[in-house]
Amino acid sequence: MLEICRVDGFAKFLNNPHLDTQALLIDPGTQFGFDIFVGEHLRLNIHDRITIVQNPVDEPTLSNVQRFARLQNSSGITAFIRYPDWDFVIGYDHFIYNTLSSEFNFLDRTEEQFFVSARHRVSDALGIGIDSSAALVNYEDRTSNDATTWTAGAFVDATLSQYTKLRLGAGYQDMSFERSGTRADRSDFAGWYANLSVAQRITQYISHTLSVGREARLGLRMNFTDYVFARYAANWRMNDIMTWNFDAFVEDARDSGTAAAGAEHAFRWGGGAGLSFRLSGRTALGMRYGYVDKDSNLALRSYTQHSGIVSLSYQF
Repeated sequence: MLEICRVDGFAKFLNNPHLDTQALLIDPGTQFGFDIFVGEHLRLNIHDRITIVQNPVDEPTLSNVQRFARLQNSSGITAFIRYPDWDFVIGYDHFIYNTLSSEFNFLDRTEEQFFVSARHRVSDALGIGIDSSAALVNYEDRTSNDATTWTAGAFVDATLSQYTKLRLGAGYQDMSFERSGTRADRSDFAGWYANLSVAQRITQYISHTLSVGREARLGLRMNFTDYVFARYAANWRMNDIMTWNFDAFVEDARDSGTAAAGAEHAFRWGGGAGLSFRLSGRTALGMRYGYVDKDSNLALRSYTQHSGIVSLSYQF
């Protein structure tokens, strides 16, 4: 039985106490699960992953909102099948997205998610494969339109050196929306997606990653949002107690629909730095500064944000 749970506690705002968190914050890495081994080729993973967050800056097309608390829960089963030259992954997840505020309950939904991939090991340093996914999206409120989404593509991953790894994936993505809601947007998405990620370990203590890509996601006030993004992250482990983290990003987000109906085209960039102290084997103290700048085509949607965070986390 494997249990990983990181609790970040509550967030307290000294100058704006009305923004204090209303629920326990749980890190996105939290999961409960266990593996079942069947013979020498099959491993079944049964899992339940849960996240509770409230920062509205995580959503590029969200503005003029001080708190956006939501719970995300994904539970399901994944089969990993391994042969000498092939790896197969087949899985199903039941996904729940629940906003913890009546202001955004039109976003509450469930998804039935299916995914499959096949990877051929060309050599110890090179793999090629195909992958596909599908989801049935059902909103609880009749404002948003239910949807059926799917992707199909190919990927390659390579170990360029002992310290550098690369993965490139690309394919076709389709998002078809029903006319089940009152939302005026009647747009569907049909287009390409792509992502490239490079990870490098510079030294025993310093590593960094870079990822760029394009994809469509379910929208907030429109059917979908088309994203083009680049993200960078670096980690410097100074010693067994102190670790520095640095990150930066740039992204372009374009809503479906028309500006007259409230569709937004936003450009954002930002970054931050953080320092964590390991107080014990399971407890850590963290400090972080972050900056975000957003430029929107809609009035009163542009903003800049400076944030300073002190956190205390415990991993069960």
